[in-house]
Amino acid sequence: MYRNVFLGAILLSMPLVVWSQQDTIADQRLEEIMVTAKLPLVEISAGKTSYRMDASVTQSTGSLYDVLASLPGVVIDSNGNILLNGQSGATILMDGKPTYLSGDELMSLLKSTPATNADKIDLITQPSARHDAAGSSGLIDIRTRKIRLRGVNLALNGNGSLGRTGGGYGGVSMNVRENKFNLYLNYSYYQGKDVIDLFIDRAFDQLYWHFFYHRHNDFWKAQAFKRLTPLVASTEMLVCGEDLGMIPASVPEVMNKLQILSLEIERMPKSPQREFSDMFNLPYHSVCTTSTHDMTPLRNWWKEDPEKTQRYYNHVLQRIGEAPDECTAEIVAQIISNHLKTRSMLTIIPLQDWFAMDDSIKRKDIESERINVPANSTHYWRYRMHITLEQLLQADNLNNKIVSLIKEAGRK
Repeated sequence: MYRNVFLGAILLSMPLVVWSQQDTIADQRLEEIMVTAKLPLVEISAGKTSYRMDASVTQSTGSLYDVLASLPGVVIDSNGNILLNGQSGATILMDGKPTYLSGDELMSLLKSTPATNADKIDLITQPSARHDAAGSSGLIDIRTRKIRLRGVNLALNGNGSLGRTGGGYGGVSMNVRENKFNLYLNYSYYQGKDVIDLFIDRAFDQLYWHFFYHRHNDFWKAQAFKRLTPLVASTEMLVCGEDLGMIPASVPEVMNKLQILSLEIERMPKSPQREFSDMFNLPYHSVCTTSTHDMTPLRNWWKEDPEKTQRYYNHVLQRIGEAPDECTAEIVAQIISNHLKTRSMLTIIPLQDWFAMDDSIKRKDIESERINVPANSTHYWRYRMHITLEQLLQADNLNNKIVSLIKEAGRK
C-alpha cells in the first residue's frame, strides 16, 4: 500500500514541474533559420572516398603531387606510376574528365598545380559503368575550386623548397565571369627533382663512369701501348693526340711516355672547374688551336651562345661593355694573338680564322666556313678556299697582320 501512494505522488508532481518551466514570452514569427556546419575532412561511401582540401591545413598546402602522395591508399613510384590500393593503372580525372596524360607529363602537371586549386579529391575504387574501362583499376577525380565572383579575378601563387634537393612551382590563373559567360585560364610551371630521381641519376652516372673509365682502364692502357708504339716509331713527325672530352684516366700517362702532343682548345677546357682553358698555363708538349675540323670556326662560335660569349668578352678578352653581335676582325686578331703567346710548342690556326682578321678576304656567309658536322651524316667535307693562291699572295693587309702577330709572340 505504501508503494502505491509513493508512485501516485510522483505522477501528481509532474504537471507542477512543467508548469514552472512554461515560457511567458509572447509568441513570435521566425523569418529565417540559418544552420552552419563544417564539412568533414573525409566522406566515405560505397566504392568512393572523398577528401576535402579546406578541412585540412596540411593537405591545402604544397602541390597536387604532394597532396596525392599523402592520401591513404595512394602510392606514386619513382617512374611516375600512380597506384591506388596497391593496383597500378589508376586514371586521373580533372572535374570528371580524363587528362589523357601519363608519365612525366602527368607528374609535371601535378607538381606545378598548387593544392589550393583543388576543392576535393575523390578516390573511386569501384568506377561506375559510365567511366571508360581503362579506369577499372580505380579513378582519382580532382575537383577544382569554382570561382563564383563576377568580373575579372586574378590569382598568383608559388612555392619553393630547399634541402637535399631544391624545387618549386609558380602559377597564375584568371577567371572572367559575367552572367552566364565564364572563362577560366590557368598556367603553371614546375622546376625541380625528387630525391629518388637524383639518387637514380647519380647511381647511373657512377655505373657509367666506373664501366668506361675505371673498370677497363688497364685494358685501354695496354691496348694503347700495343697499337700506338709502332705507329709513333714508324715516323719522324711529331704526333698529336685529340685528348678532348671525357677520356680514360690512362690517356695522359700513355701520351707522356710515347711523347704524343696533347691538343689544347680554349673553349674546351680539360678542367671541369673552368669555363675556358687557362691559356697562360698550357703544357709545352701540346698543340694550341682555335678550333678543329669538327668544330665551328670563331665567327660561328661567337653567335652560338650569346651569354657565354659575353662572359668570354668581359673575363677572357678583358673588354668592357656589351659584346658585339658579330666577331669583328679586331676581336679575331686578339684571340689569335692570345693563342700565339701560349707556352704550347705549336700553335696551328685554321685558315677560316686567319681570313676572319681581314674584312675584305673573309667569306660573307659564315655558315659556309664549317668543315664537318659530326652529328649530321649528310654534311660532307666540302669546304674549299674561296680565293686563289695568287689572290692570297697579293693580300698584303692580311699577310702583314699574320707576320706581325707571329713576330710579336716570338714565334717563327
